[in-house]
Amino acid sequence: MSSKLINRQQFEKDAVIFSDGDIGGIAFVIESGQVEISKNQNGQKLVLGVLGPNAIFGELAVLGEGPRMATATALESTVCLAIPESEIQSRMDSTDPFMRALIRILVDNLTKTSKHFFDGEDRRQST
Repeated sequence: MSSKLINRQQFEKDAVIFSDGDIGGIAFVIESGQVEISKNQNGQKLVLGVLGPNAIFGELAVLGEGPRMATATALESTVCLAIPESEIQSRMDSTDPFMRALIRILVDNLTKTSKHFFDGEDRRQST
């Protein structure tokens, strides 16, 4: 993956990469280090996962519509490739229309399920 728009970003231990509710715009791929994904649930931190090298995070806010749904924090010195929304959109535009639609449906379904689970929101639509 090479593009002039993609750059490396280093985060020190305990640095917040993005917070729940932030506007998206960048997805990240971990080159080295570890990132904790968490959500504040009723005043308590709920750890959703710990990601290591080659994992991608922050993609839902880039592929979908809406703010970040969790907080990402570096657990140690961490280096990530930062992939801007414009780069991802450019690649999506060159993808087969069926696959593009499938990805959008999957992202929408995952977003709705997550909101329902964490926020108690029922955003289901009848089909």
